[in-house]
Amino acid sequence: MSETLAEVMTRVTTGWDGLKPDLLNSTKTIIKRPIYLRRENNLFVGYKVATQTRLLLLRSTKKYAATLKFPKNRDWFKASAEKYEDERSDELNLVLELTDPDYQDNFEALVACVVKDVFAVVEQERHYLFNKDKHQAEEFRKSIKKWYQENPETDEALGRKRQRGLHAEL
Repeated sequence: MSETLAEVMTRVTTGWDGLKPDLLNSTKTIIKRPIYLRRENNLFVGYKVATQTRLLLLRSTKKYAATLKFPKNRDWFKASAEKYEDERSDELNLVLELTDPDYQDNFEALVACVVKDVFAVVEQERHYLFNKDKHQAEEFRKSIKKWYQENPETDEALGRKRQRGLHAEL
């Protein structure tokens, strides 16, 4: 991906801003739009309509997504696997959700990092058709995990001060 992290962050926030008008009229559980308009990309920005919570979604197959283990939820975001009304029966979304609006800037930086990491897998595997979903799902999990732990072998969270510092560096 030739985009810088700042450009990815702008793309993501523009996607969320473009969805805001749809929040008032939607009868769905979530609304979403693709981050990139390429066929092989399964990354979406979205909102939970009822709470107007920002989301990052990676559409994956249930086969891979259901097996991923995310570390414990943190105080400003959570990661999970969810099924929504517009998905096929064999699909499941990996979801990153902002849970504390005071950390919106941090969440935007986190999402930009995850998008860049996952899209790097898409670009790398463009010539390979096997296990694409598995590799993207695993990269989604690994990229998130980097943000809330110092030691990759544990689930110890970065403190809020370090999280904000990491965001400031980005």
